[in-house]
This record gives sequence, C-alpha cells and structure tokens, in this order.
Amino acid sequence: MPGNTTPIQGLTIATLVVVSCFALLRLWAVGQAVPGIDYYQFWVVGEAIEHDGLVNPYTDEERERIGALYLGRALASRPPHDDSLVTRFSAAAQARPVLETYSTPFLYTGVHWLSSGNYETDFNRWRILSLVAFVLGVLGIAQTVGMAWLPALGLLAGLLLFFAPLQSETQVQNVNSVQLGLLAIAIALLQRKDSAAAQVAAGVTLAIGAMFKPNVGLVVVFLFAAIAMSGKTHRTLLVAGGIAAGMSFAFATSSVFLGTMNSWLDWISAATSIPPNIITTEMGNYAPLAFAFGESSNGLSAIFIVLLSIPVLAALWTNRDAETSALEITTLAGLGCLIFVLTANLVWEHYFILAAPLLVAAWVPGLSSASSGAGARLLHRTLPGLALVGLLATPTFEITGLSHDIYFPLVQGGGTVILYGLAIRRLFAPREVSAG
Repeated sequence: MPGNTTPIQGLTIATLVVVSCFALLRLWAVGQAVPGIDYYQFWVVGEAIEHDGLVNPYTDEERERIGALYLGRALASRPPHDDSLVTRFSAAAQARPVLETYSTPFLYTGVHWLSSGNYETDFNRWRILSLVAFVLGVLGIAQTVGMAWLPALGLLAGLLLFFAPLQSETQVQNVNSVQLGLLAIAIALLQRKDSAAAQVAAGVTLAIGAMFKPNVGLVVVFLFAAIAMSGKTHRTLLVAGGIAAGMSFAFATSSVFLGTMNSWLDWISAATSIPPNIITTEMGNYAPLAFAFGESSNGLSAIFIVLLSIPVLAALWTNRDAETSALEITTLAGLGCLIFVLTANLVWEHYFILAAPLLVAAWVPGLSSASSGAGARLLHRTLPGLALVGLLATPTFEITGLSHDIYFPLVQGGGTVILYGLAIRRLFAPREVSAG
C-alpha cells in the first residue's frame, strides 16, 4: 500500500485504526457471551475420536452417543456448589444434545490439532484465530490488489462494525474467517511468480483450504485453470504439485486420525443427505437459490454451478496465454466463493464472509471500471456501493419491515449477484500477453 500520506489522511487512518480496535473489542465481548455451537461440534468430534473410540462421526447412532456423552460430562463439570451455573461448555452441550456432523474429516482433524482438551481454553484460541484471520484476510487482499491504506482501513472498519456474516460467525464460531485468511495467503503467494517455493506453497494452501471445507473448491479450479491457460508450463506444474501435495496431506492425516480412509466416503454420504428439517429458511438458511426456487432448488444446484462457471471459463479462454494480475487472481478466487454461495442448497449467514475478496476488489478501479465510458462512474462507485450495503445487511434490516428469511437471502443474494456481474466484466477485459 502506498505511503506519503497527508496529515489529514494520517489522522483519518489513525481514527479508523481506533474504530477497528473498538469493533474488535465489541466482537470479542459478544463472543464472550455465546457458547459457540458450531465450534463445539468440531471440538467434540476431535476429542471423541482421540479419547472415546469414535471412528465414524457421520452415523446417527454416534451423533446421539457422543452428544449425550459430552452433555453428561459438561453438566458434571459445573461447580458442585451452584447447580444453576451454566458454563460455556454446558451451554454448548445443551444446545447440541445430538450432534450434526457434516464437516470433512480434515476439518475435525485440523481443529483438534489446536485443542488442549479444555473447551474454554480452546474456544478462546479459536476466537482469536478467527478474528485475526478475518482482519489479515481483508487487509492482505487489499494490499495484494493495491488498495491504499485509507480505503482499506475504512472498509475493514465498516465490516467489523456492520457485516452481518461476521456477526453470525462470532455467534456460532464457524470456520469461514479462517478460510478467508487461507485465501489471502494463497493469493499473496501466487503473486510471487519467480519463486518456485511460493507457487508450490500456494497450491498446498489452496488444497488444504478446499479439503478443510469444500465450499472453496471452485477457487482451486478457477485459479489453476488461469495459471494453466497462461502458458507458463513450469509454474503450472509447481502449483499442480502443491495442490496434489496438499490434498494428499489432508487425506492422509485425517484418515490416520479417524483410523480409516473410509471416513471420506462416509462424509460424502452424509453431506449429500442432510435432513431438510435442520436447514430450513426459518433456521437461517439464506441460500439464494432456495429462496428463488423453493424446494425445487435441490435439483438445480449442479446446473447453476455449471451455468455460472461457463462465463468464468470462457473469459479465461478468451484471454489465454495472457498474464494474470493480482486483481484478476483475486477476482477468480472471489468468483469461486460467490458461485458456491449463489448455488448451494445450504448457505448459513456466516457463509457470506466469503464474499469479502470481491467486496475488497470491487473498490479497486480495475474491477468495476474495466473499460471507460459513460457508465464507468456508475460501475466504479454505485454498483460496488449497492453490493456493500446488501452484504452488510445489518444497518438496513430493521427499517425494511421484512422477515429475516426474506430480507437476508434477497438483499445479500442481490449484493452477491452484483459482485458476480462486476467480476465477470473484469475478466473479459483484455490482458497483457504472457512473455512465454
């Protein structure tokens, strides 16, 4: 990010840093008052695999057994002199008496690597990691695409204060902020094109992120396709090797931890048969596709993934043999995230955190003003502004009078569609042809 700021800009930057710190403290305080029902499940599965003979966390029998086992332990851990005291551990266990285990084996493995066995300690570690990953993810992507400190910190402060997906993440403590941090690392590594180690590390990071939670799987596809089509054979092989190594590492370590390679087949079976009664719109499933098509959307997800991916691949083919800039790499990564959000049958509020890469890039002139013309100013300011307001969601929710199950998929889905359109337009802009 360029320096040489004026005194007024310096004062503004300092103010934004203070505001961001205040927002972080507020988020931390909110997190102090919640049990973290998503993190609890990740934590319990890892503990049960190591200590309680859990091999297949994806069966109904084990979901009930482990849920009841840890509920009993949580209640027994309360201070004996005050049975009315509800600890974070017992509150989480009472909220999840039967586990809902649909995450990958590698997610459970990775979370357990950070576990000490004490829920309070581990929960606070995860909260720190999540907040740090979000802040560094936003600022890291902003730095990579060349955004100045002032707008970057202004955007960060707004997201920390008003971003509904981040507020949801703070409530349940899921993994989306950590995913954002991993994406920022991968995007930054890919910019070090002269470093073979960086290219391999980028591939490893992308693969680990996808194996951790596959909602970023299209990111891997799009970025690898862009690198392969650029005509840089050596770089393509390095990134491919990194992806293969990352996938192998995640598969091997999780299979060893769970005691069987079949755990991945068990996960696929579970993930493709989630009971509809636990992912209703009333419970907070804000999937835009489900909002638009109702129950019939179940068979449309794959079709829309293909339809929304075709323009991305067409743009890459149009600009084949051309060098991909930092902004274009970020755009592709953001599109991989957005297409999942727009097409998945299950999109909890915190999943919209993955719109952050394109929310950042939308304020860089190259994304929203890929060409000049009468509409350039509209594209450069108005459309990114509408997308930002839509994805923030919180400031305008109360004044609309709409129920949450209508407002959030409509408004946030609309903001996501705007970002998708801006990103596709950016990809079709001419690029410099690679030197070979």
